[in-house]
Amino acid sequence: MPLAVDPTSLMDLSTSRRLHEAVSVALGLGVFKGLRNAKTSDELAGELILDSEATYYLLKLLVQTGCLTETEGKFCTTSLADVYLCDDSYLYLGHEFETGGTFSQQLLRALLPASVHDTPEPDWNRERLRQIGVFGLMGSIQSTVAGCDLSETRRLLDLGGGHGFYSIAFAQKYPGLKITLFDLPHIANLAESFVQQFALQEQIVLRGGNFLTDDIGCGYDAVLCANVLHSNKRDIVLGKVRQALNPGGQIIVKTRIGDAPENLVNADTKLLWQARGGRELFSFAEWQGFLESHGFRNAKQTGLSGIYATIVALAGE
Repeated sequence: MPLAVDPTSLMDLSTSRRLHEAVSVALGLGVFKGLRNAKTSDELAGELILDSEATYYLLKLLVQTGCLTETEGKFCTTSLADVYLCDDSYLYLGHEFETGGTFSQQLLRALLPASVHDTPEPDWNRERLRQIGVFGLMGSIQSTVAGCDLSETRRLLDLGGGHGFYSIAFAQKYPGLKITLFDLPHIANLAESFVQQFALQEQIVLRGGNFLTDDIGCGYDAVLCANVLHSNKRDIVLGKVRQALNPGGQIIVKTRIGDAPENLVNADTKLLWQARGGRELFSFAEWQGFLESHGFRNAKQTGLSGIYATIVALAGE
């Protein structure tokens, strides 16, 4: 699904806003004053009574902004932060970072242990699905479609397919491909309107159900698991996918990975994931292990868009 107009400049503005709010939160919590002497993220989290994992990803982002350095696992302020972001400096600029945006609130909830709680199931509606799908079209979906060869595939299962944009993109690229999009009944009903918008009803079938407890079908040549293999779901779903695939069929895993290249955009995305309640960021090698333990072989990373990796593996004979 190529985009007619490049949205990069707008996405850069969105990233800049989150960077501004991240610096604001760090100022309010005393992060810069606390790191005038080098400390590990765990040491700082202990001193400030913060969540260790969220603190780590905040500090990694601040390294990318030039406010901190990291040496052998310890973080310390740079001269930039010492001069402009410590409130006992004559040139303190903290007043330029006063904010109370949504991301600041999410980040504070992730950082402050007293506010840590299980993320409730979101209120799924058509607009929320559309927003998630459009965000994926900024490059992540295209990376997955480009990284998979389905030229010999007849039947694809899009498990937990949500907004349906992956199914739509694969259907557009492979006109002979038959796709089943499986998700909770009310979500599948919402996705149907997107499929109709692209006039792909003959190629994409919507099926409602709970993939953790219901039968997902069998005889598939490929199964797509895009951002659904979380926590306790992973073992259940991988086992069911293995049974649903034909011998030699392929599983396509779309997931966030922890060992993506270190840069500003990836550090921002990782922190955003933490702020929104995400906790798992496994390496590609760890994903290989998960897949091998469930009978998949030859796992390869075939696409990477930011921290979103596409991993393809084959079902054993």
